[in-house]
Amino acid sequence: VRNNLGHMTFETIIHRNTRLSEAPSFGVSVLHHDAASKGATNYLLLAREILQKNNLDIMDIVKRKEITGF
Repeated sequence: VRNNLGHMTFETIIHRNTRLSEAPSFGVSVLHHDAASKGATNYLLLAREILQKNNLDIMDIVKRKEITGF
């Protein structure tokens, strides 16, 4: 995928693991199921990468939520 769409891909890789697979069966996100798991950590790193690529900071998101409710 990176060979063809490299500029459109993220550096972060979401590794498969048991805790990541279990979360949907409990009806929760992996962060609620096991925040310390490798899968949860990978998703947090992806979120950070998305924010960085969009020149955003987590506080920008918090402020927007406080103002708009979203």
